[in-house]
Amino acid sequence: TTTTKDPVVSTKDPVVTTKDPVVSTKDPVVTPKDPVVDPVKPAVTVSAALSADLMAKSSGRTKSSKTKMGTWFDKAVNVTISDADKKFLADATQNVPVPDNKKSEWSYKKFTAKLYPSAGLPHPADGAQASLGDCNMLAFLNSFAYQHPSFLKSIIKDRGNGTYDIAMFDPKAQAITVSVDSNFIADKSGNLIVARGANNTAVWLTVMEKAIMKYNQVYKIWDGDGPAKVEGFGSEAGAPMLTGEGDSYSFDRGALAKSSDLTRVVKEALKAGKLITGGFGQEMTMNGLKSVTGHAYTVMVPPNDSTMIAMRNPWGFSPKSDGGGDSSHDGILDIAFNDAWFKTIDLRVMEPGIAGGSGNTGPYQPRTSFQASGFTADDMEFLIEMHKGQY
Repeated sequence: TTTTKDPVVSTKDPVVTTKDPVVSTKDPVVTPKDPVVDPVKPAVTVSAALSADLMAKSSGRTKSSKTKMGTWFDKAVNVTISDADKKFLADATQNVPVPDNKKSEWSYKKFTAKLYPSAGLPHPADGAQASLGDCNMLAFLNSFAYQHPSFLKSIIKDRGNGTYDIAMFDPKAQAITVSVDSNFIADKSGNLIVARGANNTAVWLTVMEKAIMKYNQVYKIWDGDGPAKVEGFGSEAGAPMLTGEGDSYSFDRGALAKSSDLTRVVKEALKAGKLITGGFGQEMTMNGLKSVTGHAYTVMVPPNDSTMIAMRNPWGFSPKSDGGGDSSHDGILDIAFNDAWFKTIDLRVMEPGIAGGSGNTGPYQPRTSFQASGFTADDMEFLIEMHKGQY
């Protein structure tokens, strides 16, 4: 969930290019040159700061004196990548290796991709976490889909031939392009182990997940487990790759004085276009649905004044207290004002950078049983069975 260590923060900000990344319209060419993207008009809105009394309770700041990308990128700022690494990022057909301990179980397979199955724009309900333990990554990507769907779509260039160019930022906050194809890691039965859409297909979430894997394979920002060591990937380490802005901060469990302050953080941050993920320090049961500990959620605007906060599980369902799972609300937990629940929640707030300083002020609109995204009862039964043992 959130990082608890406070990095040393300088008051000096590095100068960052004002060019926004877009994807070239030309076919990808593999060369040893630095991957670049064409400039577009920069965002004109700036994300407003939270109220001073709330910010006084924050911690875990990731603002850096070395790079606009934040402290997670400090160690990579002065690294010069090889020609082979440049070629790896630019060549859509080059993939992150399957980990040695999984080579007998996993392999790359070509999948049908329908990037935006439900609304023509990225939506959190389009995909669900499978067996790869990268909930933090999917939680912040779903925050983008909730807050900035048009921006997210704009940085994904579908080349129409099963390959995709993703506009990203390197550790120096310079625009680059990372290219991926439609081959994704699957198990022996042919089931995607990465994020999956309905009927075991690839969606925008699958493509973005793969691009971040390729990025981390080269720049080594996160050192976890799994392909490219992305399992356990921190949200605050991933968001800057897309926004060019690495400033973030956390609100640890118990840091805020009262439950209404938690609601204020969420409403103020989301209105200002910021991204929010969060987690639970202990298992709680709400209306027959359970929270999951050691797991990241996307934080959203509460649906009404009697609800403290809304949090969405990237599995696409919530475990039920009597066993099984409930997908009828896309994994959303609407958490009422309650001191016991309030004290177990922590948040990570991330600046939106070029995504812009205006966000979502309306509650998340659940897709009933994922049906609008094509998910069937069989799809959900498969996912619920897959995640048994994790709750």
